[in-house]
Amino acid sequence: MEVHSGNIRAVLMYYYRFKRQFICCSEVKTDFFELSDVLVSTKKHMIEIEIKTSKQDLIKGEARKQKHTKPNDKRIINKFFICVPTELVEDAKLWIAQINPNYGLIEFRTEISKRDFVRYEDCLLFHFDAKLLQPNYNEVLKDKMIKRLSSALTTEYIGRIK
Repeated sequence: MEVHSGNIRAVLMYYYRFKRQFICCSEVKTDFFELSDVLVSTKKHMIEIEIKTSKQDLIKGEARKQKHTKPNDKRIINKFFICVPTELVEDAKLWIAQINPNYGLIEFRTEISKRDFVRYEDCLLFHFDAKLLQPNYNEVLKDKMIKRLSSALTTEYIGRIK
């Protein structure tokens, strides 16, 4: 499997939907109207996962986002993870220590992903869990997720009839 953000997103969504039985989708506006790469609802927490595949995007691109500069109590998500390929793990650990030590880190295991037969969940390694940024579960965000899922499914069906 090629290592790029689309494949990493698919593996994350597979893991959270089929292995953890949670609702998940991509491209939902969360904190400060910024799009999430993956958003997960556990019925107790909203988890946002941001995927970074280059050091430049991690260090410069992600750090500029408002969600990292505002206080945690202004957030609508409960937990935040960065997911990076193996070669960026050390950079991501430093980034998390500088930006917000409450963030979690997921490694997309590059070597495992390149095998002929891969169980998708084996591609993910959780280095440390995200801590709670704020305690309130956001039902409005869950509704946005469901609408986004419905839109994606409808777009897929329409694409098949063209």
